Amino acid sequence: MTEPRNVLNMCVLCPGICVTECPVYMATHIRASAPNNLARIALKFMEGSKDMEDALWLCTGCRSCEYACPMGNKVWEAVRVLRGQEYISSTEARVERLTNNSKPGLLVVSPSKPNVNIVKTLGGDYSLYWVDSGVISETYWSGRNPILNLNGIEFILADDMDALTPLSLSEKRLVSPLKILKSLGAKRLLGDNGYTLHIPCKTPREYRDDIIGGISQVLGSPESIVEGCVAGGGGLPVKHPDLAREIAMYTMRNTNPGRPVVTLCSNAKMLLRKLGYQSLTLLDLIEEAAQR
Repeated sequence: MTEPRNVLNMCVLCPGICVTECPVYMATHIRASAPNNLARIALKFMEGSKDMEDALWLCTGCRSCEYACPMGNKVWEAVRVLRGQEYISSTEARVERLTNNSKPGLLVVSPSKPNVNIVKTLGGDYSLYWVDSGVISETYWSGRNPILNLNGIEFILADDMDALTPLSLSEKRLVSPLKILKSLGAKRLLGDNGYTLHIPCKTPREYRDDIIGGISQVLGSPESIVEGCVAGGGGLPVKHPDLAREIAMYTMRNTNPGRPVVTLCSNAKMLLRKLGYQSLTLLDLIEEAAQR
């Protein structure tokens, strides 16, 4: 886990290479949101200054500044850890058991409890559990151990890039939602008008092509691909809902709002739905495919 002060002190105050890569700054031009400026604000906050603490919620944690920085500095991570330590409640990740049998345990990680279709589809092969993906992320970034050592659970099914960060640290084996979709024959699930694929900001760049290829193989090739931050996470929609909508509309500006959006970010899905998009995660698609 990043030690915020060490990271923030690494900012060498270069000409601001990170600034034009920040989706929040590019959409709003709020100077406090620029990563190099945010690093200084965060340091002052750690030293006791609360004058601009609200600026800490302008960061969505998209990693664009890290990729642009010649030092590879993770200002986004330092800010997120700092927010978690200062503001996130002590809510622990509560696991709920959905089926009770002697099959291997499978934990479904999603912001909403899986509906009866997923339970029927997977319940014959696994003993199913569920946990809220948002709580997983909160416990991790606030420095607490999320749910890495669960007795009876061998497998994890998740489609959210933010939740996969802490889950990847566990000893559990990840089950691919794409394999499940393929077994359910999901090729025509999104209709004849195609879909937009959203590759969220948390996606490691080294996995990008494999993810796009895998989704295209199962769902068909997308009509368009949107990459980057939709401002659904990081607390922004709660703290600054108008800004979150503005950033989302900026990111989606070249897409067809009448087309479904498949995303690997649960937060993005929820914000896009508020903007009128038919937005779905892979787990949503499994539920739809299982219903047919």
